Amino acid sequence: MKKTNKRIGQLLLEAGLIDELQLKSALSYQQEWGGRLGSVIIKKGFVSEKDVVSIIEKQFGISCISLESIDRPADEVLNMVKLDIAKKFGIFPIGLEGKMLLLAVADPTDLKTLDDIRFVLGARIKPLLALESDIMRAIAVHYEGKVVPAREAPAASSSRTESASQRESSGAEGGVAPEIIHHETMYHETRTQKAK
Repeated sequence: MKKTNKRIGQLLLEAGLIDELQLKSALSYQQEWGGRLGSVIIKKGFVSEKDVVSIIEKQFGISCISLESIDRPADEVLNMVKLDIAKKFGIFPIGLEGKMLLLAVADPTDLKTLDDIRFVLGARIKPLLALESDIMRAIAVHYEGKVVPAREAPAASSSRTESASQRESSGAEGGVAPEIIHHETMYHETRTQKAK
């Protein structure tokens, strides 16, 4: 994997997929409500999930792995990452390579988060690029035992036209972290009540 100090927002900006105003909007939203910047940019409809992955693939010279057809990882591997940690960081343990834990992550450019994950898990990790929607689906299937049908990642244009309530009903299956939807819904409800 090639090394770079650039974060996902800067990479998307340089590729011409977002502009300064969109990046500032996403950073402002992230500062107020939290969440991973890539997720926020996708949720706001500025780019598709596949656009983000494509930029990361080109910048780092790595390929995105598909989690849709993987077998359930060994219990030893799943137990290394508790459900709440997997959801909080948007990660999914795939297996072990020697003593190194292979983790599916949506943004390998977020070095601070990767360091936090290493610290929390107390393990050496090897991040592997995956779609965030695939990671959330794998968590639902392999940790929670849910039956979630395989599907295509949503297009950026569809996320622009969905209302907050429509996105809220789609949950993690819509490619958006549930906590982002929850915060956005609370924000819009609060703004609506203040306007009355």
